[in-house]
Amino acid sequence: MSVKVESLTNEVFSAPVVDRKMITVRPIPECLKRKAAEELNEKESILAEELEMLKIWIRQSGHIRGRMEEQFLLGFLRSCKHSMERVKQKLDTYYTIRSVLPEVMRNRDPLDPFLRKVIKMGVTVPLPKTVNPDDPKIILIRGDAFDGEVCDFPDILKVFTMIGDLLLRDDDQMMICGQAAIIDLGHSSSSHLFNFNLSFLRQSVHPEPAGVAPPAEGVPLYQHTEKLRHRAEHLQGTDDGKES
Repeated sequence: MSVKVESLTNEVFSAPVVDRKMITVRPIPECLKRKAAEELNEKESILAEELEMLKIWIRQSGHIRGRMEEQFLLGFLRSCKHSMERVKQKLDTYYTIRSVLPEVMRNRDPLDPFLRKVIKMGVTVPLPKTVNPDDPKIILIRGDAFDGEVCDFPDILKVFTMIGDLLLRDDDQMMICGQAAIIDLGHSSSSHLFNFNLSFLRQSVHPEPAGVAPPAEGVPLYQHTEKLRHRAEHLQGTDDGKES
């Protein structure tokens, strides 16, 4: 874990003088503006000051060498409902996880032939449309699409984080309205569970999520078979994913 600079984390910055017209973030439709104001405490009048405060904190933190793009930082503000202290904690977590999981965070070229195979499996599929433009975005997770003969679980997690980074950068609806996950295990078998490296899973689990998307509205399970559920409960008690 990185060493947090508590004095900076707790520091109260005076709002810098910033020209609001100078910030480079995408305009959003009125329905998202209303939702951001009502549910995320977003105030357009102080957005430039908040972004500048974050940039100052990153520069002075000493342990974070982070991106300064305003659209990127705005995603963190929205995911934390514009709480500066929560944003600082989440930024620290975001970069810490990227340093302790090199097998996930290195070699992330989407044009790499191997990664293209993993992407085309379609384990994680953000669905493009919702009923209303201010509904939570829907993320389809297809557990049975994971082919352990082609890749390992860290490769799946790598693609998952790549998709998350794209959504953070490009999808205002998700960053404002949140997400709802649909997990489809309809044709999964116990062989899919044996492809999961449990020691790696323990390493990658963190009290705060690695990404910055708002909390899921719900996680409905589609065709989650009873047999598979019992198999998962059994594997939780083993160290290497093998039956005892």
